[in-house]
Amino acid sequence: MNERTRRQRNFSPLREKTLASILRQLFVTEFGYESKVVFAEAMIKRILEVVDIFTKPASLLEPGQMLWMAVANDGRKHAYKMMKEIPQVPVVLDLVTDEDIRALADGEDFIAVRRRRHTRLLDQAKEQRGALAYTDLNVITLSTESQVINDVARIQQTEGRLLPHRGTVHDVGPTLSHKVEVARLLEAGHIEPDICKKLSPTHSLRSVERYA
Repeated sequence: MNERTRRQRNFSPLREKTLASILRQLFVTEFGYESKVVFAEAMIKRILEVVDIFTKPASLLEPGQMLWMAVANDGRKHAYKMMKEIPQVPVVLDLVTDEDIRALADGEDFIAVRRRRHTRLLDQAKEQRGALAYTDLNVITLSTESQVINDVARIQQTEGRLLPHRGTVHDVGPTLSHKVEVARLLEAGHIEPDICKKLSPTHSLRSVERYA
């Protein structure tokens, strides 16, 4: 036996000391995949990909940031489903920013800072292909239901756009529907191509024409 063969025999098994190998062994010995090893390995590969996506080391988060799970904003309507049946994505949110602290130090009203925070959190989730519900904001910012509802309504009125929370993204809950918003924008004199861009999420011209 030459040196290379001997080393391969001695050290190659160490490459199998992995989480994938442990899961493979569990699938085969405890979950009945003895004759379906190829399927088990494919499932394990996908499981580990999901774990990698959902697990972010704390070193990647800056002070004031947090990791939160948002409902996936993937172009599909995930309405009227249990949360465990809905795709989710991890999003990094700026819970407290230097701008927040500076505004408070300068004497700005707490409500104004809170409203900007709610807007920021919703927009950041959207940028990462997620959507937050009012209840997410309740828990994250310890705001009451009425505070969140009022904050969102005031920002939407001030900025002239729908904020991308679950109600508007997935058309769920007692929120202003896209159809109503399209009608409002048409009455305000906006043309349909511009309305496509103003809706959150952005709509196709065909969708806007259907609402109209």
